Amino acid sequence: MRRPAAYWMIAVSILILTGCGRPAVRRGAPADAQGAVVAAEMVAAMVPSLGDAEVAWLGVRNEQGLRATAGDAVGEHILSAMLRQGIVVSSVDTTETRWRGELPVPAAAWESVSAPVVVGGRMHQGGEWAYLRLLAVETQDGRVRSTSRGRLPLQVLEQLAVSGPVPELDPVEPLSLELSVQLVVTRVESGTTRQLDLEEGGSLLAGDRLQLRLTVSRASEVYAFLVDSDGERQPVFDSDMVYSGREVYGPGRESWVTLQEQDRVYTLYVVAGSRLSADRSDVWRQITELIEQGRVDRFEGLELQDQLLEDYVRRELPADARVTAVRGTEHTERGQPRNIILGDGTRLVVRPHIIPAQDALVWATSFLVQ
Repeated sequence: MRRPAAYWMIAVSILILTGCGRPAVRRGAPADAQGAVVAAEMVAAMVPSLGDAEVAWLGVRNEQGLRATAGDAVGEHILSAMLRQGIVVSSVDTTETRWRGELPVPAAAWESVSAPVVVGGRMHQGGEWAYLRLLAVETQDGRVRSTSRGRLPLQVLEQLAVSGPVPELDPVEPLSLELSVQLVVTRVESGTTRQLDLEEGGSLLAGDRLQLRLTVSRASEVYAFLVDSDGERQPVFDSDMVYSGREVYGPGRESWVTLQEQDRVYTLYVVAGSRLSADRSDVWRQITELIEQGRVDRFEGLELQDQLLEDYVRRELPADARVTAVRGTEHTERGQPRNIILGDGTRLVVRPHIIPAQDALVWATSFLVQ
């Protein structure tokens, strides 16, 4: 792809600005490394929707719509990540104009920009974290083409704010995706909760209940659901952005999915990727058709169902993205045992399944309910 002269002028200007006139940063400093990784993840999530479009970089503003040292520090990492990803940046906004209103990127910030797409973001603080939201907006009609989210510990953000410009770091390789799945299954008998082991192809009784506890190694959209052999679906974890290292629960920390229907084969799916399509109507329709045609019949033909989910995950990813599909404990590792204490005081011991992938993954396990 041939880049315009403006691109190279901006790239050179960035190197000059980040290399002169401000204190040097120790190469490979932890704060800079974390900032670079978060920026790379956020930009990578937007690349598929940007295509070859030239973009104008608007920077990062705080909750009040103002430029601040911390936002500029994070913004330098994001701009650097865009250039490394090959995004054509035609201009960089260096003004101090306040972004008014509640919109993440208001129209006033880009109404005079000639580039077809602008990229900018907002940052707000909550607890011990700084949360970032990045948007790509079309200047012709204001349509949001893409959005991505990330977060940094406040301590890291403070270090970035005082450390000066982005250092000359080695290129940041996108992190591989690793999913930790804890499938907790219990049976309540005579008021006593008993833990059950469930493997691929195993069986449970109607009235047994399950819960998911999930952790991802990098910020990803995650969605989990059950589908039975009659085509009935039930959400377990609604599609949401999950940040690295944060444990989430499906359907909730003290909530369970109770398996009601007898003599049905259930499949539990967990899908994760940098971006998942919100339109799942085609997937549901195709699963129903497979069942009606008899191509998926209880435990038979489940690989066809798995392929539909894999294709769904690929929709929002680049053509060369690698999607890993895993069923049961195949190609998984076991994590260290963990103690879980339920609300009724029952103590459980679980060992998570660790599932390695590159860009996205689909994990499935099927079982019979009698």
